[in-house]
Amino acid sequence: MKFLSKLLTVVLSVLMTTSVLGEDIKTPEWLYIHTAETAQMASNTTIIIDLNREIFAFTDRPNRLYRYLKSTDFVALWDANITNGFQANPPNSMITWMIGEATQQVEANILNAEVTDGGNSILYELKLKAGTQIPIKLSHVSVFVGGVCGGNGMGGGKQAGVLMRCK
Repeated sequence: MKFLSKLLTVVLSVLMTTSVLGEDIKTPEWLYIHTAETAQMASNTTIIIDLNREIFAFTDRPNRLYRYLKSTDFVALWDANITNGFQANPPNSMITWMIGEATQQVEANILNAEVTDGGNSILYELKLKAGTQIPIKLSHVSVFVGGVCGGNGMGGGKQAGVLMRCK
C-alpha cells in the first residue's frame, strides 16, 4: 500500500510539473504602446508622432514580460527582410487622442514606420477605413500595436529572436 501511495505521489508530481512547464513555454504575444504629447497628420494616410519616451512592449499571461524599445528597434519590425513581419502583414492598431476631455480613437493598419526628425519622431503610414478623418494636430496621443509572437520583444533588431505574426 505504501508503494502505491508513493507511486501515485510521484506520478501526480510529474503531471503537475509538466502542466506548469507547458504554461511557461507558451509563445508570448507582444503588444506595443507608443505614447506622446503631440502628433500631426502629414497627409490623409501619414501621421508623425513625437518620441517623448521609448516604446513600451508587454505580454499577457502566463509570461507577463515587458521591455522598453528604442525607436529604431521598434520600426525595424516593418523591415521587409523579416519573414511574415509587419510589412508583409500590417498589424492591427488603434490610435487614440484627446479633444478636450473626450478620448477619440480610430482603427488603422500600419503599413510602414520610420524614425524621422533626427530621431525625435516616428512617421507611420496608415491604411484607414474609407471616410475616416483624423485631425491635423493631435494631443495626448497613444498608438497601440499588436501582435508579434515569439522573439524577446526587442523589436526587429539583432537580438529579436524568432518573430512571427500571431494567428
